[in-house]
Amino acid sequence: MVINSVLCRRNTTKKLKGYQLEVPIDQAVKPAVQPTRRVPYQLREKLEAKIKELLDSDVIESVSGPSK
Repeated sequence: MVINSVLCRRNTTKKLKGYQLEVPIDQAVKPAVQPTRRVPYQLREKLEAKIKELLDSDVIESVSGPSK
């Protein structure tokens, strides 16, 4: 099936109010801690702009502490 590439590029982000996603976690698997990685200097401005865009469109939200 061929899909028009113009349709694929449309912004189809919708908001779900009152919905909280739960990620299933297998308790039998031992958690692994990964080190934080630096963002290359050349990409920092683009990354900050994308994060601001996602925050402004309510796709992501800021948190002030650790998750549950």
